[in-house]
Amino acid sequence: RAGTHNVSSPDVLNTRISALPPGIQEAARLQQTLGLRAQEAIQSVQSLKRWEMQILNGQRVTIFHGTKGGRARDTSLPSENARSAALEAVRAAIKAAATQEGRLVPSSSLEGAKRAYQRAMNEVGFKGTEASHSLRYHFARAQFERYQEMGFERKEALSALSMDLGHGDGRGRYCA
Repeated sequence: RAGTHNVSSPDVLNTRISALPPGIQEAARLQQTLGLRAQEAIQSVQSLKRWEMQILNGQRVTIFHGTKGGRARDTSLPSENARSAALEAVRAAIKAAATQEGRLVPSSSLEGAKRAYQRAMNEVGFKGTEASHSLRYHFARAQFERYQEMGFERKEALSALSMDLGHGDGRGRYCA
């Protein structure tokens, strides 16, 4: 389906992400490599060490904090490239949080962090139809291609992708 967001080329995404301030840059990379929503990326600090271990052990990454409706979800990383990119993003986030009082987006409240994240993303061009959610769209496209390369049928790949995004297996049609 057409969707409400556009996905820029990887070069444009990388240029924009590189222009972000420390911490916010790492949160954006987490969105891009794990398919996180903005709030999940902002609150990811609580899970980074566990995610690192899950990736190293070849396990699915479990997302608890900041999820829609408070429902935990698992995201798979079916290829070595996906695992490598996610591990790099997680380790960079761990390092950034260590230099910013344990936060990726410095703020005294979650609402303040969400506003600061949104402002920073807007300043580098993540706004309108190319808002930060487009990083999640980028992940979804790449993940769908990985599943098809693994031999999944189209419907099966959409169902697996839907689960990775936290939509549930019956909502694959929304990923199309």
